[in-house]
Amino acid sequence: MPAILADLSIEARWIVPMTTRGRVLENHTLVVRDGRILDLLPSVDAAERYDATVAMRRPAHLVMPGMINTHTHAAMSLFRGIESPIAPLEQRFVGPEFVRDGVLCAIAEMLSSGITCFGDRYYYPDQCARAAGEQGVRTVIGLPVAEAIMRTTERVIAAEARAQQETQAREDAPLAPRSATKTPAGREQGRSP
Repeated sequence: MPAILADLSIEARWIVPMTTRGRVLENHTLVVRDGRILDLLPSVDAAERYDATVAMRRPAHLVMPGMINTHTHAAMSLFRGIESPIAPLEQRFVGPEFVRDGVLCAIAEMLSSGITCFGDRYYYPDQCARAAGEQGVRTVIGLPVAEAIMRTTERVIAAEARAQQETQAREDAPLAPRSATKTPAGREQGRSP
């Protein structure tokens, strides 16, 4: 029987499948074609059945589904290590280019630790969505609600429209208050800024 063509095969010591809870497969191969998982089977069987353009052998590695970071302010990676209050720095420096650069930096960090999807809630959501899309990373973009940067309803609506365009017109993009102290309702309830 002729071998079935595939784009990629990853032969690993251990594979954790998404379909079976609590199960770890030993000496298995993950086979991919056209960006989708084609098969997951014992490595001996995969060698006979598939011919992959790229074959990776990882005899001492674990292959597992990507992790999800559900709460990020990815662009703030550029503020890491700064001990002074962040709010004045945000007001001075945060803009579309800052957010894009910070998100790209954060994506590199996330990918290096196995995170392939993140939920973000920060300013300029269109820039975050654009950077994530260009890097092939999945994301859920929270539309920012904060008086300091989004001072008018028109700006919130414009940001929502840009973010929806960047996230393929998803209608379920959540509103994401930056913090309780950054919204007028938060101050009305006695929370100090």
